[in-house]
Amino acid sequence: ILINNVTKVIVDPADAFEVRKVLDRLHTDVPRGLSAILTTHKHEDHTGGNLMLSQMFNGSFYSDSTNAKKNKNENFLPIYGPKYDGHIPAMTHPVSGGDSFEIGGIKSGITSGSLHVKVIDTPFHTKGSISYLCERKGTLAPPALFCGMNND
Repeated sequence: ILINNVTKVIVDPADAFEVRKVLDRLHTDVPRGLSAILTTHKHEDHTGGNLMLSQMFNGSFYSDSTNAKKNKNENFLPIYGPKYDGHIPAMTHPVSGGDSFEIGGIKSGITSGSLHVKVIDTPFHTKGSISYLCERKGTLAPPALFCGMNND
């Protein structure tokens, strides 16, 4: 879980209920809700919570990015994942190496605490796996790198 002011991002959620428990415990100084899910590759131990979390937070989900774009005015949980790694449950934003995007940070019309995310191709664990380099806007904090590798 990556938290930056009003922005909360989950990386590779395997179990939606465990993620929810942790988010509920962290409710002390951050608003409820979830800004996005970042998925590094297609294996279920990294994607297992995507669909259920998309339903728990924001109440709706789309099975593919086309439907999400058509209904862009509806409130949905953005789920980013590798474009070239097979099926990623509930993915709304397929991405690949070289892409970059902003997540969250909007509160009362003011940008605060957004994350700038860069996508890096890392085809080692699976053919299409990716990593995310997350930088917190407006701070001098070091970036965070999420790789999704398993050390088994």
